[in-house]
Amino acid sequence: MSRKWTAIQVGTVLAMLAVPLFAQDMRTEMAVKLNSLLPSDTDSWDSAANLEIQTRFWGDSQLGAAVSIGFGTWVARSEYVEEEDEIGFYSSAIYGNVSEVPVGVSALFRTRVNPTVSLVFEAGIRYVFIDSSITVEIAEGDDAGSSYSRERIDMDNAVQGVVGLGIEGMIDESIRVFGGLDCRFDIVESHERFLGEDLGPTSLRAVSANIGVAWAF
Repeated sequence: MSRKWTAIQVGTVLAMLAVPLFAQDMRTEMAVKLNSLLPSDTDSWDSAANLEIQTRFWGDSQLGAAVSIGFGTWVARSEYVEEEDEIGFYSSAIYGNVSEVPVGVSALFRTRVNPTVSLVFEAGIRYVFIDSSITVEIAEGDDAGSSYSRERIDMDNAVQGVVGLGIEGMIDESIRVFGGLDCRFDIVESHERFLGEDLGPTSLRAVSANIGVAWAF
């Protein structure tokens, strides 16, 4: 069973468990948010983006909670090395991307600016399922012969915190559009592993700009 499918199941179970807790006298919303992320570790990552789906439960006009699941991609910074002399040659390449499925919960606080515009603060935690397709290729040779290898760098799952501030506008009583900024920070960093060897931690810290839509049901 793939990590992505496991994450989908976990997210579904969390949502099902949360509904009875918030069902009484609660306003329930579904929100879809597109995040464009700017990784802090620019030596390792070129870019990142994800799509997040939230079920939000509002106890009143200000306080709420959310259960979320996301689907994203982190593009690794490519590296290429080529060396050749009278003895032989050596070349290496590192490239690829990482798929992530963050699953978690958030606390929400909403304050109205005017009857149709509000500010929303979010603080939450995410367990991040990671599936790496980052590849290392090595070719080398000399008078005695040549060799070529192609291996994948694996990455452990991670735990992250999320804080964000957004502004939302009411289209009608049931539909809102919003945009804002989020900050993702590491609580438990992912570790890279290559051929069974731990290469150390890799940060998934990032600042993201987002837009989305939420509707009540």
